Amino acid sequence: MSLGVGKLIIAQARIGNYYHGGLYMGIHTSGSDRYRIILARNADTATTTQQIWGNPSQQSHPSSYYTTNTTVGSPAVAQATSTHDGWANCTDYMNIDSLYHDISEVYYGSCSGVYGVGACQNGYSDWYWPSSGEMALIHSNADELPAQEYFSSDLYATSTHYGAQDKQYIYNPDTGSITAQVVNKYYPPNGDYVDGEPYFEFKYRSIRRELI
Repeated sequence: MSLGVGKLIIAQARIGNYYHGGLYMGIHTSGSDRYRIILARNADTATTTQQIWGNPSQQSHPSSYYTTNTTVGSPAVAQATSTHDGWANCTDYMNIDSLYHDISEVYYGSCSGVYGVGACQNGYSDWYWPSSGEMALIHSNADELPAQEYFSSDLYATSTHYGAQDKQYIYNPDTGSITAQVVNKYYPPNGDYVDGEPYFEFKYRSIRRELI
């Protein structure tokens, strides 16, 4: 006896199961909308740490670049600071600066990239870089992932910009903490600029979402 379409969707959408291009991680609320969050598999995402800002071969805009004035004399407007909407954050980055940073470009609006994940991954064209809130949901259900899909003991960047001080919200899988940390690799801890020596490197996992 075969399942009906509705029952089949319910059976597939279990935490940690493969579902619509990735791994189903639960329900996330953004404003008045509710979404199913789907995490890229380890085999489909970046497997090594990468510099968060710009091209490693040249100095690009620091994180504080994304806190901008819309008009002369107006208060600064912090961009990409949503804690619940990674799609909106990635849109902000793209609208502000065509060179904003490599990872969002790969995870949002591109069908190929050096990190192996593009917007066309597994037949879906809507992968993006998760916000801090979306990452918190993923962490809350991470124990349900198959062993091969666990997060490694590395720091993972979210798309949520702190809004000042060259900081981004960073996820630590070992502790579950998501805290604002300096991410501009051109300002190492001792305050010296070291060309070509990345001090701040993070891993990334893209997500997609489906409106319920």
